[in-house]
Amino acid sequence: MNSPAERNVASSRISRKQLMWFALGYLFFAVYGSLVPLEYRPRPLTEAWAIFGDIAGMSLSFVSRADWLVNILLFIPLAFLLAGACWPAHGVVAAMLVALGVFALCLGFSVAIEFMQVFFPQRTPSINDIVAQSIGTGLGIAAWITFGSRLSAWFSGWRSARSPLDIWKRLLYSYLFVLFGYSLLPLDLTISPVELLHKWREGRLILLPFSFAFAEPIEAIYDLAVDVLLWMPAAFLWCLAFPGRRLRSWLAVVGAAAVLEFLQLFVYSRVSDVTDIFTAAAGAGAGIWLAGRMGRTDVTKAARPLFHPPLGWLLLTLAWILVLAAIFLYPFNFQTDREFLLARLQGARKIPFEVYYFGTEYRAVTEVMHKAGFFFPLGALLALAVTQTRNYIWRRYAVAAAMAMIGMVALGVEAGQLFIPGKNVDVTDWMLEVLGGVAGFAIMRYLHPRLSAPAGRTAALRQRPSELNTMDAMKGTNPAGAQMRGRQAGTIIAIGIGLLTVMAWLATRSDMVPYNVRELVDEKHPFLSLILLAGAIYWIMGFPVLIVQWLARGELYLLSLPVLALIHGLIAWILLRFAVPIESIHDIVGYPVLDWPWEWEMFGRFLALFSLWTVGATAGGIIASWHIFPGNKSALLAWIVGALLLIPISYYVVVVAAATDNLVELMAGNGSLGAFLLVGLSLTGVALGGMKAVLALIPGAARRMAAAAWVLGAGILTYGALYYGTEQIIVKYNQVFSALQFLLSSNRATLAGQGELLFRYAALYCFLVAAIIMVQYPLWRLMPIPRQRGTQGHSGEHMHSSIARF
Repeated sequence: MNSPAERNVASSRISRKQLMWFALGYLFFAVYGSLVPLEYRPRPLTEAWAIFGDIAGMSLSFVSRADWLVNILLFIPLAFLLAGACWPAHGVVAAMLVALGVFALCLGFSVAIEFMQVFFPQRTPSINDIVAQSIGTGLGIAAWITFGSRLSAWFSGWRSARSPLDIWKRLLYSYLFVLFGYSLLPLDLTISPVELLHKWREGRLILLPFSFAFAEPIEAIYDLAVDVLLWMPAAFLWCLAFPGRRLRSWLAVVGAAAVLEFLQLFVYSRVSDVTDIFTAAAGAGAGIWLAGRMGRTDVTKAARPLFHPPLGWLLLTLAWILVLAAIFLYPFNFQTDREFLLARLQGARKIPFEVYYFGTEYRAVTEVMHKAGFFFPLGALLALAVTQTRNYIWRRYAVAAAMAMIGMVALGVEAGQLFIPGKNVDVTDWMLEVLGGVAGFAIMRYLHPRLSAPAGRTAALRQRPSELNTMDAMKGTNPAGAQMRGRQAGTIIAIGIGLLTVMAWLATRSDMVPYNVRELVDEKHPFLSLILLAGAIYWIMGFPVLIVQWLARGELYLLSLPVLALIHGLIAWILLRFAVPIESIHDIVGYPVLDWPWEWEMFGRFLALFSLWTVGATAGGIIASWHIFPGNKSALLAWIVGALLLIPISYYVVVVAAATDNLVELMAGNGSLGAFLLVGLSLTGVALGGMKAVLALIPGAARRMAAAAWVLGAGILTYGALYYGTEQIIVKYNQVFSALQFLLSSNRATLAGQGELLFRYAALYCFLVAAIIMVQYPLWRLMPIPRQRGTQGHSGEHMHSSIARF
């Protein structure tokens, strides 16, 4: 038990009055949640007492462990807050009296709530609830006695915290507490071997990565993306809370994910999936990369910001609003029939939290986290935009406008869901979305001034030699390594084409190579076909390097990607048209069906299909070379503009208006948009892994251990995207097989099993990475490449706030 002096100090930091207000607010929440859906039915008091008295004779039931845990947890915070508000400054006897008084008071609240449920027929008073809530009361009082003063001091420390390291650590511990707490709900714990066996048989224990079956590819994209995003903040905060330990931070986050999956093994209703460890590893890598970007003193950067800071944050806010629309309004099957809309309006939930009563507690918590969590970044981005407003009066107007925007976006989401069948229109969702947005706004406004370094601090004192090298390299005065001459590069390319020709010839003679690859060589002129194929590989894999360099030149080239994609596809068409048999092209793009002259239809369909590779490879190149070119933001924006133009055209031509189902039937969901995007993501993964491997071989361009992790992660990402983006069950040729089996098996008669399939994929990925290295190495060496920035740890005390700039 803490000493009276310690409790007195803690109570002075968070006043009794504040704790009492928190307790009253929580009591209102407990009462309201216990009476929802608020369908009051009056009864005579004598009848109500008689009904309530019957529960005393009921025996305790332990059928629903989740119900017991929910009621225990419900009263722990209430007792904890009441004990803190009433706890005496000294005296053991007084403390015991307060503990008994709090227990009696909470017991009275529990009995009163159960009695009130008699007047609400949809709620059932139970002796189980009273007993469970009494247990929760005892635990809450014990919690205050055990660590109440320390927890109170920790919360009060938020107000006095000024050190960035202290704030990062507090944010890290808070986030991990919420993440672990939510991931272990609904706390239906079990250690029974029989129940664990049932969990295994019911498919809630998945040991093979990326083997969980989703109904649609878009669900796979959403689920995997959310898993990655969940662990990004943990790694980001971990890296900033413990600067200079990036590898340890990554290992710590991956270890935390593994521990969480192990703990979920003993939560009967949760799924333990090894895939979550891989997504956590990807999220940790992204979070650590982002922390490195935020924590780097970037005063030596030669390129100007792409946007003025307020405009930049507002553009990011607009982008996030589009993300919210995509998440909450999917699948966009709007209906505008008058009868439909009237029925939807009549069925809309008007009582807050009513809909959550009809589901499980875990579902209710999930919906709360879902609605509030997605609107949290909206409020945070608006807060960052508001902080750029220097004038005090205008800032007040900006705050009001931000609050209005959060409310209007939430209202727009709910109004849009009114037109979509199957979506719930609920005032609760609007409240939670607004609450999440306001919370993000308030927290970011609190953190921003505490994490922003003084503007007058001299940046040159923190300038590192490696950063000076970076400036010189960007100016072209100090390229890393010896820059290759054009004649040397030409020689290496010629040798590489020769090697690829020999390798292609050997591949066509091997039964291990899939038959559809062996058929690419034209038997009419095999030698010329092999040379042209090698040249095509060089062009297809090499030109994206030049595209990335071109896009990084600035705003004048923002619309150049479609033109460059056209050039890329045109020359690839010429090379492949003379290299492979026409039947192989027909197998991919289909036979002409539009009666166009010459081969214009095949040419157009090929360009539409090939543009997906151009877009994906360019994205991989931009990510891989993010530290190479000063205009990386310009390149990213140009890619976004070009992708928004090219991907819809490619999807329409390749899937919607396809001349053959050869490709469509291989995609999940019969060519759904989600499957198409996943296939494009797999192309990005291949390009990313190959380009990172290339840069690792160039002195000063990339750290080799980090590059190796990128190559491995890109390979896993590519396999996951292919697995969920391709069809798993195809019935054809009197056989049942998956798209990957069809593509990677040596022939139709002997389809590869799961183990062999993984081996074949790994071999293919390694071959593609090796081919990209062979093709792109001389191209990268032709251009001056700045040295990678220093790897020294960044102190949280000396960290410039990149939050304040775009």
